[in-house]
Amino acid sequence: MVVIPTDTTHEIRFIPRTYPENVLVVTIVDEFTEAETILSNTYYIDKGYMFVGFDHTFTERDNYRLTISSNSDVIYRGNIFATSQDPQDFKLSQGVYL
Repeated sequence: MVVIPTDTTHEIRFIPRTYPENVLVVTIVDEFTEAETILSNTYYIDKGYMFVGFDHTFTERDNYRLTISSNSDVIYRGNIFATSQDPQDFKLSQGVYL
């Protein structure tokens, strides 16, 4: 998943491994610092897809691990990359060399 670091509200859409019974726990881990953050969230299910919304300020060019669980069952696991570039035109060295 690619997020824009200037946005504070994010939404992810996926097909969950299982459907939650109650509360979701959304956890992100910064892959550089290993700092773990549990995020408050909202979710809804529509046509088999789960939509999870959360607020977080990401740092440009940082990577994160995302885990969404319910009752200790992991229902989604993925990676997050923060960039303000268009994902289709992403260049690692953009703005580094003149």
